[in-house]
Amino acid sequence: MKSIKISIVIGLLFNSWFFNIDTFAETDQVQQKIQSLEQIIEQEEIIIQENENKEAYMYQELENAQQTIRQLLNEVEELKKEIQSIHIQNKRSSNNIEDIQDELDELSDIVKPVELKSYLDRVNIYAELRTRCDWFEFKGHDTKSLFDPAIESYHEKVHMLGSNRFRLNLTADIHTNVSFNSRIGVLYNWNDQNYNKSPFQYLSGERERTDTSIKVERAYVDYFIDSFDLLPIAISFGRLPSTDGLSTDFRENTPRQSTFPAMSYESLADGFGLSIELKNILPLSDPAFRMMYCRRNESNNDLIYRDHRFDLPTLYAFSAQIETSLAPWLDDSIVMFHYENIKVSSLNIYDNNLIMIPEGTQLFPGAVTSHDAMISLEPVGTLPEKIGNIYKYTLYFQSKNIMDTGIDLFAGYAITRSDPSRVISQFGTSLSNIDENLVQAPGTNIKIPLISIGLLDDANKTPRDAQAFHCGLRYTMPIPFMNNPKIGAEYFKSSRYWFGFNFATEDPLKTLDNAGNAYSFYYIQAFNNWISLRVGHNSMNYDFKSGFYTFYNTPVPVDWKVTNTYFLVDAVF
Repeated sequence: MKSIKISIVIGLLFNSWFFNIDTFAETDQVQQKIQSLEQIIEQEEIIIQENENKEAYMYQELENAQQTIRQLLNEVEELKKEIQSIHIQNKRSSNNIEDIQDELDELSDIVKPVELKSYLDRVNIYAELRTRCDWFEFKGHDTKSLFDPAIESYHEKVHMLGSNRFRLNLTADIHTNVSFNSRIGVLYNWNDQNYNKSPFQYLSGERERTDTSIKVERAYVDYFIDSFDLLPIAISFGRLPSTDGLSTDFRENTPRQSTFPAMSYESLADGFGLSIELKNILPLSDPAFRMMYCRRNESNNDLIYRDHRFDLPTLYAFSAQIETSLAPWLDDSIVMFHYENIKVSSLNIYDNNLIMIPEGTQLFPGAVTSHDAMISLEPVGTLPEKIGNIYKYTLYFQSKNIMDTGIDLFAGYAITRSDPSRVISQFGTSLSNIDENLVQAPGTNIKIPLISIGLLDDANKTPRDAQAFHCGLRYTMPIPFMNNPKIGAEYFKSSRYWFGFNFATEDPLKTLDNAGNAYSFYYIQAFNNWISLRVGHNSMNYDFKSGFYTFYNTPVPVDWKVTNTYFLVDAVF
């Protein structure tokens, strides 16, 4: 472009020279024009140079932009490849997930039964069924009626009284240090739908043959605290294992079922328990210390927040026991020392209330009830908060298969002492036709008989001591083809003011809860691991009969003799 402009200028100069050669006068003008043109040319050259520089710069910028575009295009292609690769991987992953899900479903079908079995392995459920037939015979003297205190002799028999007992047991290992134990049961005479014969025989009706209602015999949790290495502790709460105590396991042919000996405490107990192992501090075999606290609320009134006008007495029981084994001298042996403190509340009777009194209650000298009777009581004076305490101390020992002889032995000795309150609950009755021990009815001119209700005493507020002895032998006969049957014998003796607190026993004679002497024999024949037979005979001589509400008033002398012959069949499955 520069050469073209120069050619144009030169052409103009020549043209001017040819047409103006004869005009030398104008030479100066021509030179001036030439200089002017040269200046113009220089300026044009500068402009051209600047444009060329700008054009080169623009070309360079364009090249740079093209290079950047190419790089971007390359990156876009790379991104497209990556996206395509990701799509492929996602597709493969989706396929893998589906495959994994299918595998999990297959594994779940396998794991679920295993997991279920793992849970079920922690839970044990087994049932017991017993069918029993009893024959009873009663001999003795008794009052004819409440209004006729004449004493007559009686000889009565009951033939083949059938009964059924069903139990359902459930145990569970909830955790390594938490376990649960429960048992519900029903015990009834064949086709018998009757309830307790008296609403005031509340204690003796715990596991009696009353009706077909289901009773919770035990339901408790054991929590083992293993953070104390020196003294391992277990805390129990709920309905505690306080029934079928030792030596019940001899005739029942079962392992130990209860915390305490039967002659110490055998009654349903709702409350708290504590067990402490002492093997790390005492040089004995499996020593332990145990405690229990329970409160028996006997009122059935729905208004639990009220001080009811007529309540059955409330009992507070505290137990403490230390036990140990005599191994290695005697394997499968145990020695127990048990302490029991029972606080008995007073009867909350106000105004003029009708109550039921059981047979055998001595209202006053010469008047002993021969059957349940309804009377009216009216308090005389102020009723005490409690009627007293009963203390019991028991020493119990048992050992099985002594020196591999097949002989089992147990023996227990207990003493009780009553500590009556200073104030005795006194009531007047509506039996105004009896003119003994009459008192003035408050606010009236009517005189009514007086009943004093004390703790194992009528009115003297005298502490009463009693003792009891219970022993037994059992022998396992080495006859393998007969599944090694067992025979056993037991003997029991107690004094007048004995208080057994054995209201939950299934013994129909309630041997350990009565004042007198008794003996029994039995034979146990196992047919296999599930079914067994027991045949036995019991004889009880009642020397004294408990008075009003079992632990109220002085036990009255009787000469009753009751025998019981029975057979029963047990099935465990």
